[in-house]
Amino acid sequence: MSPLRNLYDVSTKIDRKPLHSYTCIGYEWTSAECNQVLNTIDMAIKRLTVRQLALIAMILDEEEEENQKTTRRYWIHDSVKERKTEGEFWTLYKHLVEDEEKFFQYFRMSTYQFNVLLKKIENDIFRRNTNFRECLSSKEKLAVCLR
Repeated sequence: MSPLRNLYDVSTKIDRKPLHSYTCIGYEWTSAECNQVLNTIDMAIKRLTVRQLALIAMILDEEEEENQKTTRRYWIHDSVKERKTEGEFWTLYKHLVEDEEKFFQYFRMSTYQFNVLLKKIENDIFRRNTNFRECLSSKEKLAVCLR
């Protein structure tokens, strides 16, 4: 972070208290001390040329853009939204259940063994759906683990 930004942060985080004392970043300041800091900031800014100010503005703008890019997140990504229709488990599992031999080749166990194992661990790996997202089913989790 640039020193200029630190100075600016100091000048903007001053909370006025009664009897001319100020709290700034956890310290008590008198009016005179506070004015001295603000005057120092003003003098530092006034000494800068237009070119330097433009450069500082560009750097701060780039910093802000980078911060926006990194903080943007999706709760549910678009590829996950279509999991029930296009996901590997939902498309492949239907076909494997119909063909016992293929099911055994894929999961290395029969459908009966798969279902018995699922019943034993289902409560341990089960998660509830929320208003924001739909969780993986216990069957999906077991299939991913076995594969």
